[in-house]
Amino acid sequence: MWRRHPLHIIVGLDLIATGLILINNSRYFFWPPHPKIIIAILNNNAVGAIGTLIGLGLIWWACSKGKSVKANHLLITNATGYYTILSMTEFSHALFSKWGEPHMFISGIGELVMALMTLYMAKQSPSGGEEGDTTKKG
Repeated sequence: MWRRHPLHIIVGLDLIATGLILINNSRYFFWPPHPKIIIAILNNNAVGAIGTLIGLGLIWWACSKGKSVKANHLLITNATGYYTILSMTEFSHALFSKWGEPHMFISGIGELVMALMTLYMAKQSPSGGEEGDTTKKG
């Protein structure tokens, strides 16, 4: 079943890994340009948990027998948003930091690539009425 949607598995695993790293590192986001309250929100375990849950959802969807097109669209949309927010935040750390943060720049590129992959997935994903889909195109 999952062999028909390997990108869901790959992106799901990356989201789980990213989420767990953010949960276990409460100082990942460390420097303004964001006010302290924004850094506190970004470093909250909920941010990592959201990524982990989206990743688990993508893997669940890829492995399930009855595939809901609505669930797929929701998961891919959330994954794209999650990666985009992380990417832009990492780029802001890399570009506006006094000393520069090359590891944040590299991470931002990685997250941006993953956001582009999820957009590709959205284009290639079922749009309803396909074999195994439980939600019809409306």
